[in-house]
Amino acid sequence: MFDWGDLKQFLAVAETGSLSAAAKELGQSQPTVGRRIDALESRLGAQLFVRTASGVTLTDLGRTALAYARRVRDEAAAIERAAENQDTALEGTVRVSTIEGIAAQWMTPELGAFRRLYPDIDLELIAEDTAADLANRHADIAIRLFRPVEPSLITRRLATIHYGFYAHKAFLDRHGRPRTVAELSRYDFVGWDEAPGTRAKQESLRENAHVTAQPVFRTNSPGTMVAAVDAGIGVGRLPVSMAEGHDRLERLFPDLVAAELDVWLVAHAELRANARIRALWDFIIARTETYRRTRAGFG
Repeated sequence: MFDWGDLKQFLAVAETGSLSAAAKELGQSQPTVGRRIDALESRLGAQLFVRTASGVTLTDLGRTALAYARRVRDEAAAIERAAENQDTALEGTVRVSTIEGIAAQWMTPELGAFRRLYPDIDLELIAEDTAADLANRHADIAIRLFRPVEPSLITRRLATIHYGFYAHKAFLDRHGRPRTVAELSRYDFVGWDEAPGTRAKQESLRENAHVTAQPVFRTNSPGTMVAAVDAGIGVGRLPVSMAEGHDRLERLFPDLVAAELDVWLVAHAELRANARIRALWDFIIARTETYRRTRAGFG
């Protein structure tokens, strides 16, 4: 009654909550996904979903089917991991998941050297805000700004990102330079937005100096935050590694590390013996050690 194709379609719709989102995830058209779900429900003789204006919701049968389908997916993924763990060839594809800033500024510049060392290993670097599901092979390796707690994952702290308070020099010429951190509350501030995803990332940030200023500009992007401070909008707490390349920015209280954020390397424990994944894992660790020694803003 169910085949693996049915399960993938059903899981995508159930977990995204809409046909359009499922179609995007599957790389198919929305009508195609809709027809597959209709055909599945017809074969079962029962509804799995209730269609609404905003998407779909699961019926009682749908919720029961979802629990079983997830178990089947997990078992299939376990078989794949067991097979991959026997792979000793330094060839094939390795998928890495991380956030946009790390992907663009940290990982990509280093991966040319990896390709020269391992020309038969292809790389996929996925920049995303959500944590990839490593158990189901959405990625082989992840670089995250929080330490996962799942017992099936292995982790290693790569580095600690240091933050400092920065402002445009012309902004400080107009408004004066603060003598204490407490005085920063009087200045226009550039801060993070209040979206759930942004708040979740900031929960891992360790503040060493708290500022009570209400931001006049908010964003969910570190690069945009640096650009806003560089445009003279206000004072911002920025990653030192990103801010130091901007000559017009001045670091306030240079000896103060305003905040710290750990960066974690993560993979599924069952894949640690896979040769190509291990090669990239070891490469990332080695290059990060060099990066920490030669770049400002890391601990």
